[in-house]
Amino acid sequence: MWEQLEGIVSNLGLEGFGTAIVTLALIYLVKKEPSKIFIHFHEQKHKNIDHLINISQSVDITQDSKEHIEEYIDGYIFKKIYRINACAGMRNSLFRFYKAHQSLIGWHNLRRAYPYLVQRKDSIDVKIRSKDVIWRWVVSAFSYLVGVYALLVFLVAFISLFDDKLRFLGLLGGGVLLLFAALIFSSLNWPYHSAIKIQRAKASRS
Repeated sequence: MWEQLEGIVSNLGLEGFGTAIVTLALIYLVKKEPSKIFIHFHEQKHKNIDHLINISQSVDITQDSKEHIEEYIDGYIFKKIYRINACAGMRNSLFRFYKAHQSLIGWHNLRRAYPYLVQRKDSIDVKIRSKDVIWRWVVSAFSYLVGVYALLVFLVAFISLFDDKLRFLGLLGGGVLLLFAALIFSSLNWPYHSAIKIQRAKASRS
């Protein structure tokens, strides 16, 4: 029986499939780490904002220019605090919606679900399309598949513990990375789940 399990793992191609999953997970982590280039542009933008604030306080610019600069600065501050890039109308709608539903949702929900949010007069609405639902289930199925595969690798690893400790360590490490990759892929559904939470919060106050 154990030989059959080992054969299944071997046939599934741990070296191929597992390596691909782990590689994607590592790419995801690398992209999350700030680089020197990003830090440079971030500092440069701070300097530009300070410069715009000084310009907006000048009496030598037109009212239209001043309002445009102030809108840009407000948008920058909003994005800095809430990590959402939104226009003035959408920002006001988000503030109003959060104030009315803050006992049910947080800004992290609004931030994650932002791709699904649309402005409706003075409030916001959630727009989930059929392809979003399909993609949610595809991601869930793939995450579960990788998770089950990781558990299978763990099982084979512990079976080989007393026979080949080096192989045990290799399989154990591969299983941990696969399980971590499954968690990363499942996080792709966080925006969808936050959108559903916002939708339910809005329905509860209707």
